[in-house]
Amino acid sequence: MGCKMKKKYAFLNNNSKKILLAILISMVWVTTLTPMVFAGTQVRVYFDPNGSLLFAVSPLSYNFTNVLAGFSKLTTGGNTWGTMYNNGTVKLNVTIYTNVTSDAPSRMVCQNGGAPAADHYALNSSGLTINTYFPTAIGANVYSQILGGLNQKFGLRVTIGATLLKNWSYQRTTINFTATQAT
Repeated sequence: MGCKMKKKYAFLNNNSKKILLAILISMVWVTTLTPMVFAGTQVRVYFDPNGSLLFAVSPLSYNFTNVLAGFSKLTTGGNTWGTMYNNGTVKLNVTIYTNVTSDAPSRMVCQNGGAPAADHYALNSSGLTINTYFPTAIGANVYSQILGGLNQKFGLRVTIGATLLKNWSYQRTTINFTATQAT
């Protein structure tokens, strides 16, 4: 028994190598001479089918200083003192109301209709759709409508009853603005 020789396999012979090299060079030339465009982009689309409600009021406080019995006092700047902002996209109904009393230790009573009685005061707007006295409950119909993206200027007025039976201390009260989508 003799020694067997292992057969040597060559995957590529010289001619195969030349052909493969020619194909690679051709592909490089084709890719450099042929314009190729690879591009992609995305556009994200957002929308709210109900619109948006973004409401603000500025400024957030005012000091009338002295208001004498039987008199009214309007904010400095009159009908342009404050601004209600509708920064949303839908029309808003703005309901305005105040609390029943001031929140000082010695409390005067807020009257929401007619001339204030003795030891009472009243608040109302100036320059809004409805300039009646502010009611003392949220369900009342004192409101203004503001279209989306617009604002509305307004003023405030305080009226003191004709008679004061007591020496009242400084008073402080709150006016509430509530915005809802108009139908």
